[in-house]
Amino acid sequence: DALDAFEEGIYIINEDYTVEYMNKFMKELFGEGVGKKCHKVLVGSDRPCDWCKYDEIFAKSETHHSQVYVESVDKIFALSEMPVFNQDGTKSKLSIYRDITQSVKQERKLKSSKASYQRLFAHVGCGVFISSKEGRFLDVNPALLKMLGYDDKDEFLSLDLAKDVYLKPEDRRRYRQIIERNGKVIDYEVRWRRRDGHILHLMLTSNVRYDENGEILGYEGIVVDQTRRKNQETEIREAIDFLDN
Repeated sequence: DALDAFEEGIYIINEDYTVEYMNKFMKELFGEGVGKKCHKVLVGSDRPCDWCKYDEIFAKSETHHSQVYVESVDKIFALSEMPVFNQDGTKSKLSIYRDITQSVKQERKLKSSKASYQRLFAHVGCGVFISSKEGRFLDVNPALLKMLGYDDKDEFLSLDLAKDVYLKPEDRRRYRQIIERNGKVIDYEVRWRRRDGHILHLMLTSNVRYDENGEILGYEGIVVDQTRRKNQETEIREAIDFLDN
């Protein structure tokens, strides 16, 4: 049987829901069902399946495509249902079940991961950024905008990192040398400039972003404000120096 070579489940029913044909793949999924009611074979029910387009196929000769979950085999299928016109003038329904379980689960997992990342990006307390190799922010989270005193995200994304953000442009060059050599930087201490001119002591931890050819696109990472701690350390040192004198 040529249809046994297909990696999709294929079966044909007549107008009283009786299975006339099942290919090998379909039999392996649901067992031998020729001569039985299709809904009995697929879901063990005395009633037609909820997703069945019987009326559309037999009454209107339409073709339908849908996605269905079949609990009896715990699989998700891309289902195609279409009319077949027999030589004796009768009509049958041909159904093709393509197993898409893994791809659907993977897609759901990716969507869930993306949603989780977006929630984290939006609500985490530390700054998060994605920047280009050339020195522009491509995206930043609200915490980083607030940290650097910006209300307008577009204004912030237009900044030149080396000139407008880093207190010393050479710190940006050194950062690039380290991250491109090692693929990452961890707890890199640097000073950035707020919009109002105040100096912030920050800690950067970030990774290189690569394209599909392994070329460097830019960097992504987190920014932790250490200004208060640095100021406290300075005050403590000044107090100690005062007492020593």
